[in-house]
Amino acid sequence: MGKKAVVFILFFLTQAAVLFSAVNPQSKDEFYFNFSPLILYPAITCQLPPLDAQGLYTWWELKILLTSSVNYRIQEGEKTYSGNFSFTTSWTGLLEPDEEDFIIYHVDSCFVKWDGAESVNTPDSHEILLTSDFSETPSFHFECILRKEDKYNFDFFVQGFLVPQNPSNHKYNLILPATAENSNPAYDISYNSYVKEGSNKVFLDKKSILNQPLKKTFKWSWKHQKWRSEEKRPVYFSQSHETEVIISLKPRNSSSASWDRPAVWKHYSKKIIYIQTCSNIFGPFLFHRNV
Repeated sequence: MGKKAVVFILFFLTQAAVLFSAVNPQSKDEFYFNFSPLILYPAITCQLPPLDAQGLYTWWELKILLTSSVNYRIQEGEKTYSGNFSFTTSWTGLLEPDEEDFIIYHVDSCFVKWDGAESVNTPDSHEILLTSDFSETPSFHFECILRKEDKYNFDFFVQGFLVPQNPSNHKYNLILPATAENSNPAYDISYNSYVKEGSNKVFLDKKSILNQPLKKTFKWSWKHQKWRSEEKRPVYFSQSHETEVIISLKPRNSSSASWDRPAVWKHYSKKIIYIQTCSNIFGPFLFHRNV
């Protein structure tokens, strides 16, 4: 819809409102309630993304698949804890264009795989605890997408937990994968400083986000080790992980899945503050708007 057409429609409806109110002043409020969607719709559609060839709004399915293998070792005197496990987490959502940025809707997230064990060895014993018996598990956190010049940078991380999971006198923070944009300090350690191989910069080029499927893979390895002192006794703690992240982006339109953009607009068209209160209207979804 062109700007001239929008101006004409707004002018016409406004004049109609004035005329209607003059003829029947008692129905002025009723008029605005019934016809405000018609007044607001052309104004707001000027800010919506352009229509595709079929006349439908374009959006994207976004999937993040993160797989990591983790190792750690804690040496406390004659007792040694060794942990080895792997996990795969999946995050899915929708991207809707918002000028130069995106509105991100969270649809689902889950751990596809969580497998491994932790052993504790002393001169007289050897015990194994499976991940199915761990009291804590990792958790995936999607923060946002940051636009920097011609790149869209992903900010997410996997929250670690305390180890060893076997009974012990002391616990230590296990650090798990994070992207380069993540600003949350990893337990007072600069995560990016200990990336040994590959890169944890997860991003998509602006020009690559077109009406065609896109898949991009990122890999990196990370390691940190440190001697500590606990009750005047030396403790060695080493931890590392190797990570692979696959970003998949599929262009869709409003008729290709359950997400029906025009229907959503029609349902909420009477809400004048639609643009400002998307996070409240779409309660079941997580909402991020990046500026």
